[in-house]
Amino acid sequence: MAARNAKADVEASRGAVTNTHQRAVRPKRSPNDLYAAAIVSAFLLVIIIGTNPFMEGSGIAIEQSGEGDSLRQGILLSLFLLSVPLFIAPKCRLLEIVSSSPAFVLLMSWSVASLLWSDVADIAARRLLGTLLIASLTVLTVTLPPRRLVSVLLAVTGTVMVVNYAGLYVVPDRALDHEGLWEGLHTHKNVAGYFSAISALLWLFVGRSRRSRWLIAGGIAWAVFSWFTGSRTSFLIFLATIPFGLAFSAGLKRGFDRQLLGVLLLVGALGALPLIIMGLSLVETAFGDLTLTGRTEIWAFVWDAALQAPLLGVGYSSFWAVGDSSVALRQASDFVAQYTEAHNGYLDVLVTLGFVGLFLTLATLAGTCYRALWCYRHKGTDDATREALLCSLLLLTFGILHNGFESTLWQGLSPLWTLMLMSIWVISSATSSNRNYKYVRNLTRQGETCRPNASLQCGR
Repeated sequence: MAARNAKADVEASRGAVTNTHQRAVRPKRSPNDLYAAAIVSAFLLVIIIGTNPFMEGSGIAIEQSGEGDSLRQGILLSLFLLSVPLFIAPKCRLLEIVSSSPAFVLLMSWSVASLLWSDVADIAARRLLGTLLIASLTVLTVTLPPRRLVSVLLAVTGTVMVVNYAGLYVVPDRALDHEGLWEGLHTHKNVAGYFSAISALLWLFVGRSRRSRWLIAGGIAWAVFSWFTGSRTSFLIFLATIPFGLAFSAGLKRGFDRQLLGVLLLVGALGALPLIIMGLSLVETAFGDLTLTGRTEIWAFVWDAALQAPLLGVGYSSFWAVGDSSVALRQASDFVAQYTEAHNGYLDVLVTLGFVGLFLTLATLAGTCYRALWCYRHKGTDDATREALLCSLLLLTFGILHNGFESTLWQGLSPLWTLMLMSIWVISSATSSNRNYKYVRNLTRQGETCRPNASLQCGR
């Protein structure tokens, strides 16, 4: 009789847990969550669109002078002030989240210290302050329930891409560049190329996860836009990220075991194999010339400049676009001087923050990937959190590859860097501490799972 009653109690508790989980699948719309979602959405739109969409010209003259967009800076500051109540809420755990990535904390500290040896400390300080402001706003993403975070990403990217398509018909003179390539509301075809590519990745993989034909159709449409921007780098990296995304999807469902990690390494090796076999002929076919559309000349100049201050660098954001003090404008060829980046994010970090800054940057990225692949616990993780982690891994992978040919690392106003930083916080928060792992394992043994509406810090 006692055994029968105990069995009934166990079944009742399991039923209660199941009912609780079913109710938690669709998070309640609490005022705080809606407020945070509104702040995050507005923040992303300001970063992606700016204050002058469909602008004429590329804004290079402003960038080279060292001037900034005061209106956008004012909007970002206002959003930060509006988000203060969310930062101090117990749910946010700002210090705990940031400290989960010690390499990034050291990178921020090193960037601040680099102002001491910068020749344009006033410009660098202003830029760094804006970058730190944006970095703090990205932390808000982990206060959102995972499903709502993914919804915000889909809504923001979808809205921007619809406006991009509409611009081709409404204001074609501004949505197309002088060569007829698609720019949409972005300042340059390269920005339009990578943004439409990451939008396509998010929509395709979330659509695949949810078996939504509408999301998949949208992802295909965004990929078509990326193709017509003429940004071959972004489109090729978009294609290269897809196999990784498929492997990530499998790993998030069953765990990243040795076999799956072997598949990831195999995918990377197979992706590099054509480059090794076809070599220069493939480069010439993809980019039209063996210099990667002039990148090799830029890289050579930046590398030589970096070796003049290899350990410390010239200071945060103190190399390009600093007016008359720009080393690039004084020493570079006319071809190199027209640009405001090295077209390689790692080289740009090297020349500004030295080998110390480059090491900390690589440690931040590698540490995040390590946490995602080795510290993830698939048991006890709900589908909504898996979706958020999948989106984060897609964005991070695309960004790591993309920075081999473009520069967005540690650049505050870059949409791609902003999304990469958001991904770092999401991954760090979802795999935050051993205490969290033990908590999840204990719940799993009891037949429970993390609540998707409790924020990404499951078990807290």
